[in-house]
Amino acid sequence: MKRLALVLMVVLAFGAVQAQSSKVQSCINYLKVENYKKAKTAIDAAVVHKKTADDAKAWWYHGQTYQIILSQCQDKELPEYCELAPNAMETALNSFMKAINLNWKDPKWNSLDILRNDADFQVFARLIQDKNNIDNWDITYDIAFARMNSMSIAYFNHAVNQLNSESKEENAKSLESFDISIRLSSMMRFDTLGYFYSALAAEKAEIWDEASKRYTRLIEMDYGADDQAKLLNYRSLALANLNQGDTAQYIQVLQDGAEKYSSTSSVLMDMLINHYLGNDMKAEALIYLNNAIKSNPTNETYYFAIGTLHDESSEYDSAAIAYQKALEIKADFYDAIYNLGVLYNNQAVEVFTQARDLPIEKQKQYDKMMDEGKAILEKALPYMEKAYEMNPEDINTVISLKGIYYTLGNYDKSNEMKALIEAYEAKAKEGQ
Repeated sequence: MKRLALVLMVVLAFGAVQAQSSKVQSCINYLKVENYKKAKTAIDAAVVHKKTADDAKAWWYHGQTYQIILSQCQDKELPEYCELAPNAMETALNSFMKAINLNWKDPKWNSLDILRNDADFQVFARLIQDKNNIDNWDITYDIAFARMNSMSIAYFNHAVNQLNSESKEENAKSLESFDISIRLSSMMRFDTLGYFYSALAAEKAEIWDEASKRYTRLIEMDYGADDQAKLLNYRSLALANLNQGDTAQYIQVLQDGAEKYSSTSSVLMDMLINHYLGNDMKAEALIYLNNAIKSNPTNETYYFAIGTLHDESSEYDSAAIAYQKALEIKADFYDAIYNLGVLYNNQAVEVFTQARDLPIEKQKQYDKMMDEGKAILEKALPYMEKAYEMNPEDINTVISLKGIYYTLGNYDKSNEMKALIEAYEAKAKEGQ
């Protein structure tokens, strides 16, 4: 009787295994007839039963089923499948990874994390080179050389959607999604495009240390369709360094990029120039402005910037030459027109001030200097009039014109400007 009971128990246990194995087979059959909902029900039951929970084949088909549901949701845009398994992409991938780990002959490899751990991925890449390490080669081969590539595409598309989101949280998540996509594709090739997008994701999510690391590698890879694209990697790396408070490295990266792509580096030049201008580093700014002009001699803003630097140092002749050069390139460049008027006006004021400081006995020298000052104001007048014509709402231009007209003896025009100033002031009071 004991022996009979023992045999009966063995038969019952075998029947239970068969029942759960039949769930896997049922899933396979349902997949063949495209009844994906019933396939999901069958395979979900198989992977939680204690007899097949550690079965690589069960997890393989679990991954396949959820991958098909994912395609029905995303590719065919069938909402019922999106509702059937909202996390189908993650579930499919995790199932494939579990199937791989359960398929090693040596159980010590059952916990490899090949998605996030570089060392584990290297172990995985080494192990699959020998079929003797694997129980069922078909399972591992299918996942490593087919499923992983298709899942890489799914994660890439998902990451792009996260990257395009207005949510910083989603932008940050896109970085992980891109990394998974890159790792999955690496069995076949290194996904340089995906890596570039991951750098963009880190930049957009303001994860600056990751952005710095990734743009550095892109530069080392010489990534980019052309020189213009390649130098933008330097731009992004420089900004990542700046946002980490490393100003020295910010400047170094810009200088390296500007030197390497001297013929197309206007973006990097401009960043360097603006940095030097903003930090009152005139000598450095002038060096890069002159270098920028060599690469782009028709950029009026470079000459204008040189003019402002000389202007601020009261180097009027040099400033005037630079402003004039800007106007040769762009005749209606308002800023250069206005600054030239102000330059000559300020220069005249200095001469008038010096004249008024002369002792009374130096009347002839006084008269001469006053004439010199008026001659300089004559140079200022057409530029200030042009500036007023281009922007009649600028009160500073009107005030300057009032003083110039008065000093040159044109009292009617001076009074006209005075009336405009009074009207402006009255309007301002009404608005208070």
